[in-house]
Amino acid sequence: DAIASLAACVMAVQAFQSIQKPKMASDGADTEMSNTEESNFKTRLDIHVLNNTTHGIKIAVALSLLQYAEKLMSYVCDGLSVLPVGEESSMRVPISEVATLALHGNEERATLSSIAAYSKLFEAQQRSILYLTVNLLQTVRDALSTPAARRIVRKSKGGDADLCLRLWNELLQTHTSAVRAQHAKLADGYDVLNNMEKKFWDAAPLATSECLDSLQTLLPIPHFLASVSSILTDDDEDTCYIYKKKIIRLLADRVAEVSSDSPEASLFLEMVPDLVAQVNIEPAITGADGEDSLTSTRRIFVMKQVVLVAVESFVRSLYPSNESSKLTSNAAAVFLPALASVIKLLDKTASAWINSNENGDNRVPLGVVDAQCQLLSSSSLCVSTLVTTLKARCLPQLPTMIKPLVTSLKSVNAFMEGSDEKVSSTGELLQLSILKTLQSIAETIPQFLPPYLSLIFSENSLPSMALRRGGHSVKAAAMQVETALAIKVQVRQLIPALGRGLSRNLQ
Repeated sequence: DAIASLAACVMAVQAFQSIQKPKMASDGADTEMSNTEESNFKTRLDIHVLNNTTHGIKIAVALSLLQYAEKLMSYVCDGLSVLPVGEESSMRVPISEVATLALHGNEERATLSSIAAYSKLFEAQQRSILYLTVNLLQTVRDALSTPAARRIVRKSKGGDADLCLRLWNELLQTHTSAVRAQHAKLADGYDVLNNMEKKFWDAAPLATSECLDSLQTLLPIPHFLASVSSILTDDDEDTCYIYKKKIIRLLADRVAEVSSDSPEASLFLEMVPDLVAQVNIEPAITGADGEDSLTSTRRIFVMKQVVLVAVESFVRSLYPSNESSKLTSNAAAVFLPALASVIKLLDKTASAWINSNENGDNRVPLGVVDAQCQLLSSSSLCVSTLVTTLKARCLPQLPTMIKPLVTSLKSVNAFMEGSDEKVSSTGELLQLSILKTLQSIAETIPQFLPPYLSLIFSENSLPSMALRRGGHSVKAAAMQVETALAIKVQVRQLIPALGRGLSRNLQ
């Protein structure tokens, strides 16, 4: 606490001297977050202090500095609340004292009963607070990037591991708050912010994101996964969309580094049910009840897309190549239920999108219809990856898989006729996704396709002219599906189905 307090107070005084004193002594030269010699000296001083602490307290110091930054960010984001002097705190120097140093240097501290609301501060004082906050965040980032700190995190056990996990959770919360506040500021109008505020709202989320990216690769896997699991299973709506989306992306990045035969693979496999459960969250699409409702619905669709991408990363990394091994059986026992959940999502999304698209359901906002189309594309690609990996094990799901794929293809092909460029782009993405999945099925389990060939060759599906008049990518994808069917499916089963399909399409 003493070391963190010293570092924070030094940075606060430097914020005052860098932002306010030059303005008092000159014509107001711009010192906003520039890489001046004094700023560089500050960075070297902070890292020098942290580098010369004992290994056991480096993470504790970083955590204390992060808590200072988090309190200041809350003060900035709230805008209206005063910051009382002498507030109770586990840190040796209260945040109010640190903020006072940034606002007034060593002057007038004894006469202050509270620090005014951020919105009531002078512009130079606001800049000092922003300057101090972002420098605290960047110091935490730089401290965690040192080789000594990385070794501590990587080898942490017991109490040290718990402290690293606490730092990780604090970083997630701070990053979420920073991104949420950044979005709010952008919604209010980016042009109304001054240069310092613009730089702050660019720098703060970036610094916290870099801290997370660095720390998540070093945390011991059991502690990392325990934290992720608690976040994914938290039903509190306050555990916001940004928070979960970030953690799922970090989880996908981490699993990409794991081998299917490593001891950690089983721990990641245990995470799959919690991950897949996120696709079962249902948005309330009852109509255009306002912008907030539309935004919430679209966020749920985006979250599901993030989960689907993560599931693909999991199956690529954790499913063994040896089909006869016990590890393969264990992985299949996890991914087959995941495939069933994704197919269920595919079917529901396809039905909703087709209904909105073909019936012109005005109760569903256009933004939601576009989000449904994008989610349908992501679901199709996830099914493609799972089918390619699981091979014949996914055979029981084939009937429920083919129907929504082909009916969606027929609907989007019909929809593409006469559509404008923007809608055409979304529709083309859906065409490519479905064709990719059909190709995967044809190449992986072609011997079981004959019962479904009549559906594949039905009107507006694979023979549709929309696939021949589309862009080069769509034409190439359709050709790849046809080639896979021609090579993999037995001729005596393919030709009769193809003949009947062409005959119906030519009528």
